[in-house]
Amino acid sequence: MTNRRGLSLVELLIAMTVAGIVGASLIALLLSQGRWSERTTAERDSRAAARGPASILAAELRMVDPSWGVEAATTQSVTIRIPYAMGLFCGVSGSTYIVQLLPNDAALMAQPGHSGYAIRNNGGFYTWYQEAGKAASTATTSCTGATPAVEILPGTTLVALTVPGSPPTAPDPGMPVMLARRIRYSYANSGTTGLRMLYREVLDASGGDAVAEEIGGPFTEASAARFTFFTRTSPTTAVATVPSPLTDILGLQVGLPGRAERNPRMATGTVSADLSTAFFFTNRAN
Repeated sequence: MTNRRGLSLVELLIAMTVAGIVGASLIALLLSQGRWSERTTAERDSRAAARGPASILAAELRMVDPSWGVEAATTQSVTIRIPYAMGLFCGVSGSTYIVQLLPNDAALMAQPGHSGYAIRNNGGFYTWYQEAGKAASTATTSCTGATPAVEILPGTTLVALTVPGSPPTAPDPGMPVMLARRIRYSYANSGTTGLRMLYREVLDASGGDAVAEEIGGPFTEASAARFTFFTRTSPTTAVATVPSPLTDILGLQVGLPGRAERNPRMATGTVSADLSTAFFFTNRAN
């Protein structure tokens, strides 16, 4: 019969101690990895909150004309006029201006919010008219019969725009016309989370608006989440004071201090990404 020897009490205690040390190390490693993962996720979310609206802002703010594009401005809200279609003036038909629109995106044209147009004069400056009337037109003779004649180009469409209430001298045929929408960007606290967000609203000609949509956030305190302004007197350093007249604004610096909606466990403060980006109207700095 073989004599088998078991573990002694000392050996058992040593094994349990080693297992406890290894187990505690594994638990500490898992907790550390979990906190690192939560921290990384929070940092990614804070950057996404800041970078999310940048593409929308870039596409729209860079089309704003300094001479008529800014309607109202504060550090918390900016209302701008953004061209979405371009055409050529043909002539006057009754109480409408007939305009030949150059080929454009049909989906963009179908979106609501048309609220006016700007026409260039002989001096090269555009004048804004806040008239909402816009309808399809078949008055081709307003173009072909103009002096000089405006050729009907392939792929173009005609629209009839309401003549301003105090009409100026009719523009010369062939003058560029830009159809525009009025967009309001504003910072405000969310009604559901209470956190600060960036909103975008499409206004109509009378000032009414669609439901505001959140395009960015959440953000940290209002002192960083704000608009500041590049002006003719300060073209390289953004200032918080809104210039008068608004035509002195050359561009905006948009504060995007993104923050994570949920902080990682045991974090000592809000995880944030203090970013900002600048947009010069029509890509001009002076």
